[in-house]
Amino acid sequence: VVYLFPVYEEKIKEGILVHRVRLVGNGKTHKPTTNTYAATASREEFLILMHLAAHHDYEIAHVDEKRAFLSADKTDPRPVYARLRGDGNFYSVLKALYGLKTSPADYQAKVIQRFKDMGYKRLGMCQCIFYKEENNGENKCLIYAYVDDFVFTGKCRDYVEEQIRTLMDTVDTTPAIWNEMTLLGMDIRRNRTKRTILITMSKKIKSLYESVFNEATNREIKRKGHPMPVGGYKVMDEDFKEDDPNSEFLDAKGIQEYMTLVGCLVWVMGIRFDCTFVITYFTWFTNKPRVHHLNMVLHCIQYLHTTAHIPLVMGGKGALEVLGYSDASLGTGPQRRSPLSQCIRIAPLAGCIHAKTTASTMAYPNIFEGELDSTFILFKSLARVNNEMHEFRSVGHSTKAFGDNLAVVDFIHGRGFPKGVRHMQLRMWYIREQYKAGLIDLDHMAGVILTADYLTKVADAEAHLKFALDIMGLMLLGLKSLVGSEQAVLDY
Repeated sequence: VVYLFPVYEEKIKEGILVHRVRLVGNGKTHKPTTNTYAATASREEFLILMHLAAHHDYEIAHVDEKRAFLSADKTDPRPVYARLRGDGNFYSVLKALYGLKTSPADYQAKVIQRFKDMGYKRLGMCQCIFYKEENNGENKCLIYAYVDDFVFTGKCRDYVEEQIRTLMDTVDTTPAIWNEMTLLGMDIRRNRTKRTILITMSKKIKSLYESVFNEATNREIKRKGHPMPVGGYKVMDEDFKEDDPNSEFLDAKGIQEYMTLVGCLVWVMGIRFDCTFVITYFTWFTNKPRVHHLNMVLHCIQYLHTTAHIPLVMGGKGALEVLGYSDASLGTGPQRRSPLSQCIRIAPLAGCIHAKTTASTMAYPNIFEGELDSTFILFKSLARVNNEMHEFRSVGHSTKAFGDNLAVVDFIHGRGFPKGVRHMQLRMWYIREQYKAGLIDLDHMAGVILTADYLTKVADAEAHLKFALDIMGLMLLGLKSLVGSEQAVLDY
């Protein structure tokens, strides 16, 4: 037996604020016997799809299935009953009720079968993307399925419209929104002349900002030019002075606020790659955050609000190239671990489709090991992106990796073999095999222009602005500075 409780939502539908409520089952008391796994579409796959759509000038349309889960049957043979508090009746659950542990898997199975019946093939690498091709490739359509949100893209608008109508004949959906839309908290605009798509999270950032800077909190409001000051990066206990009130640990209420804000920032980080390192830094201290860490979170939110207009720019008319960058910083993470970073773009000036910073699993005794590990992780990510590009029927592109450690580049090229590094040979030979097979090229790039450089350290205001222009792809808009960029983005 599961109890039903109301969930209230506010959504913008066709420019109008809509309030709605749905009854959701409390899944804590649901004990299923069937599989509950449901694949989740990744942000990386979505960004690759947007880049290719912009580059090839494909049509894009978005539809949302109404009351989606309730269109799928409950497959678990064990009976489930639902109750409303204050109501003495028991109700038998027949459909994939919101809140049940099996509902996501039940609904996804229905979606997979639905698109299979429409003639689509499910991609192997990207299991939430479906592909269909007819007339020797003249007509083709890709569908990105994020639970009950479906993004259709293809070259021929008539063919894409036909696919959407076929879907609407079988399920109840919202009307199709073409080419510019709000999806998963992202605002999507495009310039078809320049073959670019601009993705922002301005509404999400504004909502987050207003939740922490208002009359109730009475916090000082300031404009910020970078996500965190250089002096704000503190990882060791000795970095905090005992008599400094900012060094005090947060109480239970403060920890709850910190965790909530960091969770929101992690979601925003999926588009705002210029804040990747700073937000990753916040996640390192979710166990025992201090007042200092909360202050830095608030600083980052003010920066995001100041620069909420900055888009991640996909596409462009240049040739497709999978370009990866990696870097490491020796012993500057918690417990003297080394931050390792990587980022990938699929055109020289476009924004990145992937950016990530992690702390190493061990403390490295020298920078060579950190740089080698970072390169090894990048090569695996590049192999994944290459496979995704091939599944999207994008072929003929080159793949290159860049790092700023010349010793590592020479090592992988076979121009040296340091002694006493037997434990690194597995990683080294994997990279060498990929390089010698011609699958991925590797070259040296100076740290001052390496995109991944400021994914391992905090930049000052001037350096951060240059980094943001690079990693967000703002140079595709012709921008050379963030000063006055808000009007330039609007005019673009």
